[in-house]
Amino acid sequence: MVAIPVQMVLDYWIYYEFQRRLEIQIRGMFLPAVLLPSFQIRNVRLQWREKAEVFSGDVRVSYEPLFFLNRKSLRVRVFGQSLGARVLGKWAEEAGREPFIISNFYVDFILGSHGIRQINALDVSSPKFQFHIRESENIRGDPSQHREIQT
Repeated sequence: MVAIPVQMVLDYWIYYEFQRRLEIQIRGMFLPAVLLPSFQIRNVRLQWREKAEVFSGDVRVSYEPLFFLNRKSLRVRVFGQSLGARVLGKWAEEAGREPFIISNFYVDFILGSHGIRQINALDVSSPKFQFHIRESENIRGDPSQHREIQT
């Protein structure tokens, strides 16, 4: 039964690091999964760098614990459906300020010490738009040349 408390601590640590490394604050009900490397955030509320905001819905976050041990980075996947969102700032000037529903949201990325190092996949779908990225890498060649993706 030691595995359950250890898993819950690891879930919370990933939740904390996810926020710290992406410089976002996430609000909602944190629900760790039992014996799985994942957790859920119900009634999620987050704002990302005054560019976008999610103000309703549930997301599930999964991660690969062994990835961290091998590469000192976190591989994270975030899933969500029916998320209430809006764009902010300059993005809102172009796209409009009205809230919209994100029908399906999925992102698979590697989180380095100061931000996103690699985006493996990003899918955002709503009745008004679709946005997709596949295997966009910033980790190539000499490790001394690796830089974080600036968002």
